[in-house]
Amino acid sequence: MAKVTWTFQALEDIADIAEFHDQHSTHYASFLVEAFLAVEDQLANFPYSGRVVPETNLPVIRELIVHDHRIIYSVISSEEVSILSVRSSKRPLSEFPSSKE
Repeated sequence: MAKVTWTFQALEDIADIAEFHDQHSTHYASFLVEAFLAVEDQLANFPYSGRVVPETNLPVIRELIVHDHRIIYSVISSEEVSILSVRSSKRPLSEFPSSKE
């Protein structure tokens, strides 16, 4: 089982998304947060289950789609995964810091 860690950026992304949706529906905001956090179990058991992020084409940078949001993560090894960001699918990935830097 892989250890899954969340970067500060990913947690901040979730907080921002929840705050935005909370203005209209507290229930939906909570639903999204729970769905995002549930990804941790999937990645712990299946670190390579997401697809390679097309914009990077790097096998270690992957994503899972959860309710119109991209959960972008890095497979450090089969024993460790780091969740990098949670973003709306409508937001261009060009705004995402390059993993090559």
